[in-house]
Amino acid sequence: MKNKRYGAFSLVEMLVVLAITAALILLGFPPARQTWQSTQERIFWHRFDTEWDRTVQYMTANKSARLCFYRDEVVFMRGERNSWGHLPYPHRLRPRTYYEIKLTATGNVMPQSVYLDARQPGPGYRVAFQLGVGGRYAIYQT
Repeated sequence: MKNKRYGAFSLVEMLVVLAITAALILLGFPPARQTWQSTQERIFWHRFDTEWDRTVQYMTANKSARLCFYRDEVVFMRGERNSWGHLPYPHRLRPRTYYEIKLTATGNVMPQSVYLDARQPGPGYRVAFQLGVGGRYAIYQT
């Protein structure tokens, strides 16, 4: 009797291919995670800027407003509770402590620096709210 050979991979060949595939996936995972965290932070700062502009517009048109840095989110308090802006932090960033920035009805901003520390390797940030009319701030990496 003749042995029939099938045109398929042997178990050893399959294990070698699986090992190579797993190694390539594991090598590509850390850079992908860093890219994802960087994208999260860019989105956070873009949304922060948008909410800040809305708060400054409300402040100059109506009354005073506040900006509170809680442990899990930034809350832009303007007017009624349903018009507040809630902005969660990216996974990597957390504030050092509770911060509150007051924006007065005359357009002045209380000068203060807010520190956002990195929970994982990477830069932290210092947000410096500048004194004066117009509601300006600057972001520095620490």
